[in-house]
Amino acid sequence: MPQPLIRLVGVLIAALPLQVQTAVALFTVPWIMRGPELVGREPGNVRWPPDGQWIHVSWLPPGESWRENPRPYRVRAVPGAAPERLTVRPADSVAPLRADGITSRDRQWRVVSVRGDLFLAALPQGTIRRLTETPGPQEVDPSFDATGTRVFFRRDQNLFAFKDYGFVRPDSWADEYRRILDLFEKTLPRR
Repeated sequence: MPQPLIRLVGVLIAALPLQVQTAVALFTVPWIMRGPELVGREPGNVRWPPDGQWIHVSWLPPGESWRENPRPYRVRAVPGAAPERLTVRPADSVAPLRADGITSRDRQWRVVSVRGDLFLAALPQGTIRRLTETPGPQEVDPSFDATGTRVFFRRDQNLFAFKDYGFVRPDSWADEYRRILDLFEKTLPRR
C-alpha cells in the first residue's frame, strides 16, 4: 500500500472516535424532546385542487418554534418537489379550491362557503367564480339541488335558492336570490 494512503487511513481511523463523541453528545434527552423543531410539524389541511398540479398544506417547517401557527404552503405534485410558502394573497385566492364543499352530481362543480361568501369551482379547470360578496351576514351550508341548476344555502337562519349560478356577476347577486323560507316552513311539522 502506498505511504500517503496509509497516512490517510490512519488519520481517518484516529478521527473516528471524535465523530462518535460529537454524535453522542448531540443525542441527549433535551435534543430528542425538541421533536417538531427538528423535523417540522406534520402537514395538515392537505388539499389537492382540481387542476392536480399542486398539493396545498398547512405546515410549520423545521427550525420554527412550536408556538407558531402553521402557514400555507404548496408543493408541486411531482417527485422531489420542494414546498413553497404562499403569501397571504395567493393563499386567499386558492382558499375556495382548498375548502370542503359539495360537488354536483355531474362532478363538474363544487360549491363552497369561504369566510361567509359562496364560491363555485369548476372542477376540471380549477377556475373559481365568486357567487356572493356580502359584508355582513354569512352564507353557509351550500348544496346543489337534484338537477344541479340551483344552489341552496342558509343566511341568517333563512334558506335561499340561487339559480343559474354559472352566469352571475358578484354585483348582481341580490337580484338572483329566491327566498324559499315559506316553502320550507310548510314542510316542517306543526308544534
